[in-house]
Amino acid sequence: MLQIENLCRCGCGERTHTRYKTGHHLRSYPFPYLEEDKGYKTLCWVWQWGRSTTGYGILTFEGKSKKAHRHYYEKDKNIKLDPEEKIDHLCREPLCVNPDHMETVSDAVNIQRGKAAKLNPDSVRYIRESTKSYQELADEFGLAKITIRECVKRITWKNID
Repeated sequence: MLQIENLCRCGCGERTHTRYKTGHHLRSYPFPYLEEDKGYKTLCWVWQWGRSTTGYGILTFEGKSKKAHRHYYEKDKNIKLDPEEKIDHLCREPLCVNPDHMETVSDAVNIQRGKAAKLNPDSVRYIRESTKSYQELADEFGLAKITIRECVKRITWKNID
């Protein structure tokens, strides 16, 4: 059966075979974000429109997509971020676009603070002060021996004393 391309009903102007492009159905909500208490110091501005496959809000201008949190951060700080600069959500909510909940960080720090990080600053200090073997520490933390070695030798986690 032949499908006819239509324009996405959210108003972005992109072509689609369905009523909305993936994630764009949320854009029918009249406001781009809602203020919600997510347990951080102040309210999160939770993005209601389009979302990326990685869970971040997406803004589309003239056919170009941009992460919504980066847009709000740049607008609030009156700066233009370099594409390599990372923004960390201090509230841990990827859909939050509240600029007060964000800070620019290095890629290493962003990874250290991420969901997949198996160590934290306290565990790094513990590992570095320990008299246990690399293998014992690796077993204790469920990591590879090389990961423990790189931590102790300050190849990784250089920012932690």
